[in-house]
Amino acid sequence: MRLKLTGSGGRHATSLLTVLATLCWFNDAQAQIKLDRFYPPVVASGTETIVVAEGKFPDWPSAYSCDRQEVKLTAEKEAGKFKVAVDANSVPGVAWVRFHDKTSASNLVPILIGQGSITNEVEPNNQNHEATKLTLPTTVTGKLHKGGEIDTFAISLKAGQQLVASLTAHQTLRSPMDGVLQLTDADGNVIRQSEDVRGLDPQIIHRVKSNQDLLLRLFAFPEVPTGTVGFAGSAAFVYTIDVTTGPFLDHVLIDDDDQPSGFGSNLSEESKLQVYPATELSPASAAASNALGWSWLPNLVPDDAHRISSGDTAKQLPAVAMGHITAKGQVDRFRFSAKKGRKYRIESWSKAAGFLLDSELKLIDPETDKQLAINDDQTRGQYDSVLEYTAKSDGELIVELRDLVDNWGPRHAYQLLLAESSPSANLSVAADHFVVEKDKPLEIDIAVNRDRGFDSKIRFSAADLPDGIQCDEVTVDAKAKSAKLKLVCKNDKPFQGAFRIEAQRLDKDDMPADTKLPVIYQLRPEVAVKKLWLTCQ
Repeated sequence: MRLKLTGSGGRHATSLLTVLATLCWFNDAQAQIKLDRFYPPVVASGTETIVVAEGKFPDWPSAYSCDRQEVKLTAEKEAGKFKVAVDANSVPGVAWVRFHDKTSASNLVPILIGQGSITNEVEPNNQNHEATKLTLPTTVTGKLHKGGEIDTFAISLKAGQQLVASLTAHQTLRSPMDGVLQLTDADGNVIRQSEDVRGLDPQIIHRVKSNQDLLLRLFAFPEVPTGTVGFAGSAAFVYTIDVTTGPFLDHVLIDDDDQPSGFGSNLSEESKLQVYPATELSPASAAASNALGWSWLPNLVPDDAHRISSGDTAKQLPAVAMGHITAKGQVDRFRFSAKKGRKYRIESWSKAAGFLLDSELKLIDPETDKQLAINDDQTRGQYDSVLEYTAKSDGELIVELRDLVDNWGPRHAYQLLLAESSPSANLSVAADHFVVEKDKPLEIDIAVNRDRGFDSKIRFSAADLPDGIQCDEVTVDAKAKSAKLKLVCKNDKPFQGAFRIEAQRLDKDDMPADTKLPVIYQLRPEVAVKKLWLTCQ
């Protein structure tokens, strides 16, 4: 079912909130703080939960920053343990947390915000008779501790109920696991098996015809296949499973009225869609009241894009369409008017966000029915389609979008962008935090990925730096594929905080040509971080 936006929730997080805990500075400058993960990785709104930060903490308690102001962390006496308190009005989604001390900072690590019941797995639960009993709806949290481990859960369903079991592990938590979910009868006979539905994470949707006692089993293989045959596990194999026979929000798209619409299972008009605004780290996200699940909102659409649907003619470009391939043989078609000599770019987006559509794009001349261009993979290993075409004459053209192997379903969602092709550059760094020592220059490497004939010089600079940290602008030539930005710390006081790297395209006279270009760290496929972190020792 599809949900329309009826309200918004959550507090605005327009700036990164840095909350300082009591710090006890240590003398060993070589000891570096390291935050690997949180366990359990989910906390329900309106609750307080003891969570373990797994990693290395030379001194405790550490300071932290969090991009959601309604999520508060309070250190316990035992190193690595703290209390997470989440406001009752917090919209389910993700909060990004960074720990830091005087001389170092950790990576950004997610804490999931859920709603309703949270059930911790109870070990041992490897065998069917050891299954952890679940009362639905609930979010299960657990860990596949070692190789060969299977986590098993017992559920009771009534006739006509539709079960949803959706794993979150690799896609958001970055647990290095390729999970498999099985739904079996009480004797262990497999009824349903799922893998790779949400990226590498599985999801089962199953309706029962009679009252049944069933088992839900989870096991995993390594994220990157190895020569070892067998189930994998480690301290890093942390997961949650949303398990419900009630409403579940799977994902959100933007409709023709520029409003978010929710899609999932067992949704009803009573499940009101709520949006949490974008923070300085994450795009906006959405959840549904009284439902499990949440979704980031699509954020790759140009601000001036015209909304269209399958069968429409774009009145102007750029134009964007969002939809689903939900039937065998379905082909979605879109029309636009082309001008002779102009180059156009049509690109789809699905696999990159963990959806299932293996798209194929065709460009058709409606007068002759001639195929002008076709593409099914952008590049090797990138399965979303991109077409570029220079119009030979004025006239209307048709874009056709389908699944390459004619698969279909509720998670065969897509976003399609039609626009005139223009030069672009993707600028990125390989880390979200950096350390500069006093009087020792730090060079930050910036990758410059030029696309569609982008042949301009680029000027780089750093913004939001504190007093005592210097950074000279640097300009790279029109063909450079990388840049180095040098930071020098002259400050006698330690510093921890956010900063940005900015880039400016220059014209032939070395003057600023247009708006500034972002320099990002790609934290997740949907999350491009522009606010980086700097430690000055």
